[in-house]
Amino acid sequence: LDDSLVVSASHDSTLKVWEVETGAEKAVLRGHRGPVTSCMFFGFGKFVVSGGEDGTVRGWDATTGFELSVVDLSIQAAGA
Repeated sequence: LDDSLVVSASHDSTLKVWEVETGAEKAVLRGHRGPVTSCMFFGFGKFVVSGGEDGTVRGWDATTGFELSVVDLSIQAAGA
């Protein structure tokens, strides 16, 4: 795992990727429609997965901030 970056989740609906050594913001990930409550790197730091109060789980490219996938769990729960 590349330990040169860290990801943070925020109440403002964004995630941010930070460079550990310098504290520089590397990417802002936007797409959640409510506070982001969890996040983690996977794929050796190349990807981020996040969950939020909007009922979605999202996959991201950690380098570009591009949203790769969205699973809306609130729709699945309503149909259960």
